[in-house]
Amino acid sequence: MGALYDLIHPLFHIFANTMRNCESKGEIAVDISIS
Repeated sequence: MGALYDLIHPLFHIFANTMRNCESKGEIAVDISIS
């Protein structure tokens, strides 16, 4: 589980950063970063 988390966690940050760049409000990025 830990290895899988280490693999997926950075992808969530990349996705959040991408959404933050696309969305001026960044609400979706914040939701993903928290969860």
